[in-house]
Amino acid sequence: MDVFNPATAIINFFAAIGWAWDLKKADPKLIRKIAAESGDKQAQYQLGTRRWIVEWVGGLVVMLMPFWAMVVVKYIFIYFFEDFVHSLFK
Repeated sequence: MDVFNPATAIINFFAAIGWAWDLKKADPKLIRKIAAESGDKQAQYQLGTRRWIVEWVGGLVVMLMPFWAMVVVKYIFIYFFEDFVHSLFK
């Protein structure tokens, strides 16, 4: 896999837990053939291991960004307003 694809990651997750099945995958030879015939001639088809890891880590961080935001907002709220909330329920 060359780059992180959130849609594929979600589908693969559901396949792993049994909610998706009979997944189809194109033959890599066919992909190379079509790319050679009509694709970008200067495209880099093979990424190095380091680049692959960076793609996946970056993709996961971006995909989980809403959750990171919720955690940050929660702890900011607790830090600044904890005393106020406790005073309301005394």
